[in-house]
Amino acid sequence: FPGFPESCVAGRAFSDIDSNNRKRYFEIECVSTYDENNVKVSDLIAFRDVTMLQTLLDISDLTVSTSTPRELLDKAVDIIGETLGYKTIAALLYEGGLLELVSSRGYSTMLRSLLAKQKVSPKEKGLAGRSAYHNKVIIKEIKEGTVSDKLLKESKRLGITAVITLPLVDR
Repeated sequence: FPGFPESCVAGRAFSDIDSNNRKRYFEIECVSTYDENNVKVSDLIAFRDVTMLQTLLDISDLTVSTSTPRELLDKAVDIIGETLGYKTIAALLYEGGLLELVSSRGYSTMLRSLLAKQKVSPKEKGLAGRSAYHNKVIIKEIKEGTVSDKLLKESKRLGITAVITLPLVDR
């Protein structure tokens, strides 16, 4: 970590990039050990992973630094992708009675077009529409018989094996 000798400042977070190219955040806590003559003999350094907390803080900062929901979602998708390591991630926004794809990373043109607009309905083919209707997280494995042949083929090509939908509802 750059600046490591000065790193034992309470509440200070450091970042690095792991072997999977994900950004991680750590807080470092230092505790000095002294001998019987009160002479410092060593430092115990503990690393605490605060990546999730830092990710949530960075996204919350967007609420005051962005001017539209679309801009907020686009920047949030970037933050989530770089810290949590999702190869594919998308955000849809409810507008005009439909969920509309406003931001994605790792999606092909075909996949974006297949998921571009979804009704909020219990019978919607798209999981986001059903998830929003029921206001529940849906986790689904992508396999034969669960999605259209076109979506299955494109998901396999992109290495997508499962979908997690998380409805965020403003009440």
